[in-house]
Formats: sequence, C-alpha cells, structure tokens
Amino acid sequence: GGVLFSLEEVSSYFPPRTMWRSLFCAVVAAMTLQRWNPLSSGKLVMFEVTYHHQWKLFELIPFMLIGAVGGLIGATINKYNVKFSKFRKTSQLKKWPITEVTVTALITSLVCYTVVYLRGSSMRLLSALFSECKTSSQDVFEELCDADNGRQILVFLLLSAAIKVALTIVTFGQPAPGGVFVPALCIGALVGRAVGFSMQLLEEELGDRGVFASCRSTEHCITPGIYAIVGAASVLGGVTRMTVCLVVIMFEVTGGLEYVLPVMVGVLMSKWVGDAFGKDSIYIDLIRLKGYPHLDNKREYAFSEKASDVMSYRELFVLAMQDNTVESVEAMLNKTTFQGFPVVTSKADMLVHGYISRHALRRLLVQCRANSRVTGSTRIRFGPEGPAGAEGGGPVEDYVDLGPWLDQSPIQIVETTPLDRV
Repeated sequence: GGVLFSLEEVSSYFPPRTMWRSLFCAVVAAMTLQRWNPLSSGKLVMFEVTYHHQWKLFELIPFMLIGAVGGLIGATINKYNVKFSKFRKTSQLKKWPITEVTVTALITSLVCYTVVYLRGSSMRLLSALFSECKTSSQDVFEELCDADNGRQILVFLLLSAAIKVALTIVTFGQPAPGGVFVPALCIGALVGRAVGFSMQLLEEELGDRGVFASCRSTEHCITPGIYAIVGAASVLGGVTRMTVCLVVIMFEVTGGLEYVLPVMVGVLMSKWVGDAFGKDSIYIDLIRLKGYPHLDNKREYAFSEKASDVMSYRELFVLAMQDNTVESVEAMLNKTTFQGFPVVTSKADMLVHGYISRHALRRLLVQCRANSRVTGSTRIRFGPEGPAGAEGGGPVEDYVDLGPWLDQSPIQIVETTPLDRV
C-alpha cells in the first residue's frame, strides 16, 4: 500500500528502479515491525476485522451513498483548509506560530473532552468503530451498539464527525507537525458507522421484509463496522483523491478481504463526487499555495502555440558520423555544456542518425585514452560504415566505433510540432 501511495499520490516521476527501491524499503519496514511487534499481537494489521459476514447486494446502495458523502466531505475539507491556509499566510497570524499552536491545542482538548467519542486516541476510536457489536469490550464505546439509545448515538456520531471536520480544516498545515490521514479516517468511520447503525435499526424495525428479505437466511444481516470501513476509505479518498492504493491500504490495515468490493464502490463514488468540485488533492492544493515547484502529471495542458513560438537561437553543435577525431570530440565537450549531441550523416546533409549523451561520450573517451593505441588523431565514427582501410582489414587503431552507444531513435522536434507534444 505504501509503494502504491508513493506511485499514485506523491510522485510526478516514478521510474522502475525507484519502485523496486520503494518495495525493498517497504519489505524491510514490514520485517522490522514483525520483529518489534508494537501491537503485542504478532500481527501487522492495525485494525484487524474479526468478523467475516457476507454483505448483501442491497447494501451497495448505502455503500454508494457513503462514498458520495465522503467525496463531498473531502472536497469541503480541501476547499476550506486552503482558504484558512491562505488566511494564515497573508494575515498577522503567521507572526505568532507558537501562540496559534498553543491556542489550537487548548481548544482541541476542551472540545474533544466534552464529546465522549473524541476523548480517547484516534486509534482507539477507529478500532471501536470498525469492530463488531458483540465483540466490543472498550467500555464507553460499547454503547455504539445500544439500540435503546439509537437516536442519541446517531446524534453523537454525526456531531463527532462535524467537530473532526472543523478541527481538521484548522489544524492541517499548522507549524506544528500534523497530518490529514488519520483524521480523515476517523471522520469517515464516524459517518459510515452512523449510516450502518441506521440501517441496523431500520432492519430491526421492519424485520426481514422488503429489501431486507435476503436477511432471513443469515444470522447477521447488517454489520455497522463494514460501513465504518467504507466511510473511512471514502472520506480519505475525497481528501487525497486516491483510488487503487487506498483500497489496498484499507485491506492491509483491516485484513478484511471480503469487503474489498464495498470499499472499491465507496472509493469510486468518492472520487467522482470529489472530482466534480476539483480534481486536485489537498497535497497539490497546498503545494501550489506555498509556491513549491511541481509538475503535475495528472493535469492536462492545452497549448495553441507551436515549438517555433518558444524556440530561441543557439549555436548548433553536432557530431558527424565519420569526420571526428578524439581531440575534436574532447574539444567540443570542453567548449559546450550540453547534456548530449545529435549525430548526423554529414554536416552538409544534416540528416539525424542518432543521439549520444554527454555522460556516455565522456566515459567512452576516458576509456579510449586509457588504450595506448589510441591517440588524439584517432578517428571516431558512429556506425557500421567506416574508411576503406578499416573495412579492408586495416589496423584497429585507425578508428574507434561508438555506434553501439548511439541512440538511433531519439525524439525529434521540428518547428511545427505542437507545444503540448513538446
């Protein structure tokens, strides 16, 4: 999941060697955690799902609803967090970072202490929201399954989610280190649990009739924990616009392989709804706000100009296929700073035969100089056709063939090439 997250969300250029390095680091991290055993359970799953009930087909509708709400919440967090970050950047607030963090911490403590669900740690809250009713043994969180106080539980779940949204908008991006990952999971889990608990109360009220007719053959019909998992993924997807890696991450932290499809449905709905209000994640929005250099590979650029409209004149340096010596190539390298040179058939025809990089050329010349038979006047060619003496069995020191190191299919840009292709 972490490798996919770096590929999908936080990188604009991800070559294969970087992926292998990331995978190696992820494997080492997993082995270290397995050895360290921080959860004292011998497992790497943080919020292990101990129930494995088959979800029903009619539940896809509330799953889609949760996904849509999650996308809307994520877009709201992104929008108002960027606005608050702009206010922080342009107002006098930026001159008092310690005061801002202190006041925010005080307000957060006071507000969260008054709401029983927010009084503990976020990890404890998520564990309770993801758990099944009959297996919950976390004191105050046992009332999450108390049907007699259903209305009060729903009010407190939604109120807790609203408070979390407001605090996340204000705190993310502050001078104190903080993130949006866990708060988004908590918000979504609270909303999803509220929807799941509502479905459970509705099923108990109506019985196994109508849309709940398929519940007759099963002991467990509605499991609110599944809705909490879908909600957590949906809100996080709405904030970060992640898709594939988010489904994998939710599977990794819960271990619930049976619920991959509901999570996929929720994440896709969250992505579609969130994209309706803006296609950028909160990370990209803050990168642009802070003016950091970033080339977004997800954004489409449309240009009406051509390459000739932005081209500037420079002296052209090329290498001919035949008319070169070791000294002439070394002189060109010392004279210029270009990272590579086009190789042409001849300086009269100027037909591109290939391209060779400066690094490769410099390395090959060093190897040539290390050969006692190569002198400064030794000829260099780029291709199979050489002087007649060489083809007729002449001495090897007559030429050095650098053709095997030549890129014979380089990207070529002419003056009429559209700028978006450039």
